[in-house]
Amino acid sequence: MHNTLNMRNIVAIILLLTSFALSAQNKPVANVDEFKHRLANEAKNIKSIESRFVQNKYLEVFDEQVKSTGTFRYQESDKISFAYDKPVDYLMVINGGRIKIEADGKKSTMNLGSNQMANGIQSMMVACVTGQLDAIESDYTVNYFENDKFYSVEIEPKKAAIKSYISNIKIELNRVTMMVETLRLTEQGNNYTEYQFQNPKYNVTFGQSQFSVE
Repeated sequence: MHNTLNMRNIVAIILLLTSFALSAQNKPVANVDEFKHRLANEAKNIKSIESRFVQNKYLEVFDEQVKSTGTFRYQESDKISFAYDKPVDYLMVINGGRIKIEADGKKSTMNLGSNQMANGIQSMMVACVTGQLDAIESDYTVNYFENDKFYSVEIEPKKAAIKSYISNIKIELNRVTMMVETLRLTEQGNNYTEYQFQNPKYNVTFGQSQFSVE
């Protein structure tokens, strides 16, 4: 009797754990148009964002993750800044079609088209923040998934020039706020860069110098 009862308990626990696992699995979004409409509706009043971020960069050659932290800023409609503060100070600013990088006391600027990684980040972030996902579908194959906590937008470049740098992009949006919480860019091989965004503030006023690319 005890053995039977124990076995039933074990089976019940297995079924319970399985149901939790299944509930967390991604499934295709049932109504993509409705999702896009909701995202655009939530985004229309957002003029700027400031949040902390944690970046985890995995390098297959070293088989390790490199962790960095900093502050992310966005201002409509195409201004983005990643200001790293740990482990070193590093700044990347994207403004329109230009990108500026500051590191080790040196500054360099270039056209965005020459940096496919930054180009991909700008396209994806702007599309999700503004809700204009249709704008990227000519250059990317976009699939939409969901689970109990997140909407997941999975993107693959169509152009060989971009695909040689970025093979896949995955963006997770909070189901409640519709804000981007995770952005992962998978590069060649198993290398990837993942950004986790935390404690966002909306419609913050920035000085113009925050996005200067001069």
